Amino acid sequence: PVSVSRTPRGGIVLPKNIVEVRPEPKVPGFVPASASTLTKVSGPGTGTALIEIVNSNQVPDHRTMFLKFSSDLPENIHADSYSLIDSATGAVYIERGTDFAGAGTGEVGAGLKPVVSTPLVPSFNADTTVSRFVAKQSATNIRLKLTFNPGLNVNKRHFGYPENMIVGFSSTVIDTSVDYDFSHPALPCKFIVHTINGMNVQRLNFVFNDDNKDGTLSSVKDYIDIVDTTTNIYGLNNLTWRIQLDTAGQYQRGAIVPPAFGDTYFLGVTIPYSAGDVYSFRTTAQRIDPSKAKTDFAQEPYVVPNPYVGAASFEPERFAIAGRGERRMEFRGIPAECTIRIFTVKGDLVQTLYHNGSNDSFVAWNLRTKDNLDVAPGLYIFHVDGREAGTHYGKFAIIK
Repeated sequence: PVSVSRTPRGGIVLPKNIVEVRPEPKVPGFVPASASTLTKVSGPGTGTALIEIVNSNQVPDHRTMFLKFSSDLPENIHADSYSLIDSATGAVYIERGTDFAGAGTGEVGAGLKPVVSTPLVPSFNADTTVSRFVAKQSATNIRLKLTFNPGLNVNKRHFGYPENMIVGFSSTVIDTSVDYDFSHPALPCKFIVHTINGMNVQRLNFVFNDDNKDGTLSSVKDYIDIVDTTTNIYGLNNLTWRIQLDTAGQYQRGAIVPPAFGDTYFLGVTIPYSAGDVYSFRTTAQRIDPSKAKTDFAQEPYVVPNPYVGAASFEPERFAIAGRGERRMEFRGIPAECTIRIFTVKGDLVQTLYHNGSNDSFVAWNLRTKDNLDVAPGLYIFHVDGREAGTHYGKFAIIK
């Protein structure tokens, strides 16, 4: 239950987690701050990142910002935090952002909030437009897949992990697997395995389980285990990725036709944002567009409340104030630079109000005359002089 009460002085008593706000319009021609689409500068990480404008007043104008990801430990793959940095001044607006789920609950700096979503761990990209034969000379109809050794830390860097891989096939022996243990001796292989990271290509050692002894991947029991440089408690090198045939849909492709000379298969890995991933974007501060201001001002300023009723329940109670007490009306939809004059129907000037440069398109009036007297009930005329934006006449009523 939400219980809002008032004090004898006319104040508001708000319960926990409740705030009081007054929604107000922006001036005619107001254009809020904006941020451009993020552009990837460096890094292999994947995900989505965008910038949300939280406070238009604080966004700097014509600045290039960097969204940089970093890790607490060099072996960590998934970034532990991100920072928001002004490229020109080096000012750090967000030092340690940690919302990687795209929930929009992250930190805010310079009126900007990065909304970042990225996978938790590296994974095999099974999209056939990514993981596929990039070169095929034979009639092979196989597909390959990757699985990671569940005994290893999936978020820790290993030799050749988590980089993309290519498997180059041949019709003759071109490599030899490592002599791993009694069940996996060194075997002649008609393929070779490399990691590929941009222009950096590196050969990988591997264990080969060749079920039908033909030297290549041609059986559902065949697999290639990539050998890491670290060792386990048995003194054997750890094994990271396992490459094997993807038999899903194989019946539609027919009996397995093994790969041969000239066939090269690319295995793509989806990597979360990591240390070294950097995005850039440009900011534009809020502004007033003169041509838009004329169009918006044509929608005409207005008064709230109109009519003003002194006995309304939302008016504050009088406390140590003579007369009817403090009252409030607002003139809204007015230009950034304008003068508001209030007249009686006879043409007598009651009060003059000024609006000097604020982006909030309203001016409050306490219902007192230029002589600081309570204004009488009746009908009134107001004139808005918006200079270049134009002028406007309107009317309002005050009722006891």
